[in-house]
Amino acid sequence: YDLSLGREFSFFSMMIGIKKRVGFDYKGRGLFLTQKRKLKGYAEKPVADIQLELLNDGRVDKPVALSLSLAVSDTAKSEANAFLKKDGVQDDRPILALAPGGGKSWGQNAKYKQWDAEYFARVSNVLNKTHPHRVCFMGDRSEEGLLRQVQSLLETRTVMVAGESIPVVSALLQKAWLLLCNDGGLLHLADALGVKTVSIFGPVDEK
Repeated sequence: YDLSLGREFSFFSMMIGIKKRVGFDYKGRGLFLTQKRKLKGYAEKPVADIQLELLNDGRVDKPVALSLSLAVSDTAKSEANAFLKKDGVQDDRPILALAPGGGKSWGQNAKYKQWDAEYFARVSNVLNKTHPHRVCFMGDRSEEGLLRQVQSLLETRTVMVAGESIPVVSALLQKAWLLLCNDGGLLHLADALGVKTVSIFGPVDEK
């Protein structure tokens, strides 16, 4: 299975003798695929769903309805609980997950996919008046400065989750009543976990 939208992997797969090569024919690049699905671009539905449809194309038995869902292990849940307890979160107040970073696929232009830090803080402060909550900041280690910037503008207690493992982040996301984020990896992870999301899209098609 080739999800790259290029032609290199299918070419080398052919050269080393892999007989069945399933992938997307994007801009005519499916030349070396034995089974291909025409793709004009990722639109109308999440990328993961489109890729799951491709996985179905290559099945030798009867196609089935595939869906993206993730299971969080008990170990990850225990680690997440310990993480929260360490930060003094021991009550039942709902957790609002905030991810003001993201957009790393845009490299140096990632900032164009990121909503202003002040807006994230403003939304949290307004929500806190009607739905008291704690904020759980999420991002990678390099975004800690940005997370701290938003943290300084909040009127509620916060938990910082910068650079933690995917299983622990997944377990923490499952505890959140909502994730407010930019268009990025955490949005897709939360969606796969069944977490409610509100996402801010920059100069890309939200479809």
